[in-house]
Order: sequence, then C-alpha cells, then structure tokens
Amino acid sequence: GMAALKISSMLGIPNVVSIQGGDGHWVGLCCSTHKSAMLAVLNHANLLIIGSSSFADEVCKNHNLDKERLLIIPGAINSDDFRPNRSVQLGELSNPAKLLYHGRVDRRKGIFDLLEALQLVKESWPIKLVVSGIGPDLEESIDLANKLKLSHLVEFTGKARYSDVPEIYRESEIFLSPTWSEGFSNTILEAMSSGIPIIAANSVGVVDCIRHMENGLLHEPHNIEDLADKIILLLKNHALRKKLASAAISEVNAKYNWKTVSLLLTKSIEKVLPKNPDDGWEKIYNPLTQLENADLGCKFRYEPHLL
Repeated sequence: GMAALKISSMLGIPNVVSIQGGDGHWVGLCCSTHKSAMLAVLNHANLLIIGSSSFADEVCKNHNLDKERLLIIPGAINSDDFRPNRSVQLGELSNPAKLLYHGRVDRRKGIFDLLEALQLVKESWPIKLVVSGIGPDLEESIDLANKLKLSHLVEFTGKARYSDVPEIYRESEIFLSPTWSEGFSNTILEAMSSGIPIIAANSVGVVDCIRHMENGLLHEPHNIEDLADKIILLLKNHALRKKLASAAISEVNAKYNWKTVSLLLTKSIEKVLPKNPDDGWEKIYNPLTQLENADLGCKFRYEPHLL
C-alpha cells in the first residue's frame, strides 16, 4: 500500500490498494510504525478494495475507519479448472474417507486444532488426512501428528504446484478450513467449485461465503470438540454432504466466476481514473523521517513470513 501511494504521487496518477488478510488482522496493531503506515494508506488511497464484509468490519474497528471507504470485491475462481470429479457422485466417500487441508501450514489457519480434532474423530470413522502446503508451522505440525499417534492417518505432501491443485481437490472428499481469520478464503472457493463438502471455522472472512447447513458446516473457532463433532456429522450423513456440495457449486457459478468479479473490478477502477492522488499521507507517514523513530521491536520486522 505504501509503495502504491508513493509511486502514485511521483507519477501524478491515482492508485488502487487491495487490503489482504495480514494487512487487516495484524498490521497496524503490532507497533506504532506500522500503525502510522496503515492509517496513511487507509485514509489516503484513492480506492481501497477488500475481500469480504466481515473483514471490512474488522479493519474498520481496528483502525477507526468509515466502512464507506472500503469497496468489497470478493475473490473469483475458474470453474473450468476447479471442477468436480466426474468419475464419482457428489458426496460419495471412500474407505477410509479422504479429508483435505490445503494451504498455508500455520497455527493461525487452525492446523493444530485440526490435528487435535482428528484424534477424536478416528475412533468413530476410518479417515485419511492430506495436508497440502508449506508454512511456518509445518515441522511443528508433523511433530504434533507424531505425538498424537496420527502419523499413519496424516500425510504431509508439501508444496504443491498450482497447476496440480485442482487434481488435489478432486482426489479429496471433505475439505477442512479451521482458520482463525481470513481476508477472503481462496481455498474455500476452490473447494466449493470442486464439489467437495466443506467444514470451516465460523470466523472473519469465512462467514461471507459459507452459511451453516446451507453450503457448508461452520464450527466454533478454537473449539476442538465442536470441530470433531462437525467432521463426524458430515462423515455419517451422505445426503448432507451431497446437499452442501451441490449448493456450493451453484453459488460459485453465480457469484464468484471471473466474468462477474472482473467486471465489478474494472468498473470500480474506471471511476478512479479521473482522480488525482491524495498526497496527505505524507503528513502521517514519511518513510524518510519515520526511519529515525521506527519501532525496532516489532515482531514482523524479524519474522515477516508470519504475515
């Protein structure tokens, strides 16, 4: 965001800033330096785009911002790539059932919660979990799976090429996203489009696209027992799995296709084109002078990967 404002000022052209998950959840709450930079962007960008209404509410609360400053444009999905497995019926299960966690392997995405929940689920139903992805807590997740004696039930497949991801979904039967918060979850969209019933946390950035018992199941964030209960419920109910998967596919095709979302984005940017950049941000955050008083204790300075 700061780079966009600076370049915009230098060239005399308007700017558009997209607020992503880490920007709104943590940046600006960590230290005074990031707070100043965040306020500069939020109050002086020509157009602010954000992925979901619940995330917009969080950003406004954290930074005392008027919600009218934010334009909500969700993510989009190519349903030609992310499509259901045509060789099986919606809601079908194998033995063991194929569960999938795909994305950043990070405790804030709920990976530890999921492993703890599986320890409860395994007594009720034969399961196999694939953890697809890498992240700051990959090694700890592997250690936890071993500690919980789940190593024979959990396969960590590491980094996935994006071209291979659609097939990863098609080989799975239930998608799990116990994330604590999102800006907007692309992985949930991918699972919806792939026809996989979804269990996700009732959290910011998730509730905008998943509605409990309509197109997915929601569990209470951080609640291991509730997550396990929702997994068992879905494992035992074929009709529910089919209903949720079918509703999710219909919603993706109607609301989250690239044609619809890109048209909204294009029209929004066109409205900004006649505007001049707002240089008032320099009074809030000037990188050249801010360096002298920068908060060197901010954890994101030393661990930027946590964003």
